[in-house]
Parts: sequence; C-alpha cells; structure tokens
Amino acid sequence: MDSLIADGEFSFDTKMIIQIELSKILQFFYHAARKQIGKSTSTQAEYSRMIADYMKGKLTSQVLGYIKNGYLPEEKPVIVEDAINSVGISSGYGFRIFKETYGISPRDYLSKLKINEAKKLLMKPRYSISEIGSSLGYSNLANFSRQFKRWTEISPHAFRKKAKVAIRTH
Repeated sequence: MDSLIADGEFSFDTKMIIQIELSKILQFFYHAARKQIGKSTSTQAEYSRMIADYMKGKLTSQVLGYIKNGYLPEEKPVIVEDAINSVGISSGYGFRIFKETYGISPRDYLSKLKINEAKKLLMKPRYSISEIGSSLGYSNLANFSRQFKRWTEISPHAFRKKAKVAIRTH
C-alpha cells in the first residue's frame, strides 16, 4: 500500500481513493473475523451443553434403570469420553471447551452430578448406601464412600443420619 501510494504516477485524489478502498477491505476482513470468533464461541457453548446434557441424561437413565431393575443396565456406566465423542469432537478439545464454559472439568461435573443424585437417594431410606453407590456406577461401597466424603466432607452414612434429623425437626 505504501509503495502504491508513494508512486508519483498517481494524483493525490487517486492515492486517497486507493487508501480509502484498501481501508474498507481491511475493515471488511476485520468484521468477518470478529463474526467468526463469535460463531466459534457459541458453537463451543453448544458443544459444552450437549456434553453436559449427555452425561446428565445417561446418569439419570443409569440410576433409574438400577432402581427399577436392581442392577446396572447392560451398557457401561457414564464415561466422560463417551459424552465428548457423542458430540463428534476430540477429547482434548471437548475437555478444554467444557472447562472454559463451566469452569470445571467434565469429570468434576460428572462427579458433582453423581454426588447430587446420591444426596437425593440418601434421603430415601428404602435404598441401602451400597445400592446407591452401585446405581451411580461405583464398583464397591468403599469407592463410593470415599468419593462422597471427598466432595461433601461427610460420609454417606453420616449424611443420611443428618438428613433424617433435619427432616424430623422440620
């Protein structure tokens, strides 16, 4: 652009028109790039939402299947990579956009879903703590108890007792 304008063959008016037209082209590219960045962000948010919805739906059907049938369904427990693959993106990209969108990793999100579901089920005395752990995909009671305590700072048994007392006092 500088060499074109510096060329002495063009009049001042022609040089100004060239600069204006080139500025318009640059402005067009700038706005097109900004729109693409906006689209990319919304697509990332959509992917993150689909991953979260997939995990939530799978966990819910897993728990309901266990409660109805007394055992885990034939399909494997909820796995984060399956949720990301269901959206059709790479695992690394899926983990990154999920964390950017929700502020936590997909694994932490799944753990929170499981703990929230466990809290609901622990309020229902008809389910044993072992059954609750199994319904959430834990291989044994010790793993479930350890994970529950890690997230809530209280054991499932203590949570159940505390919830029972809270219900009676209200």
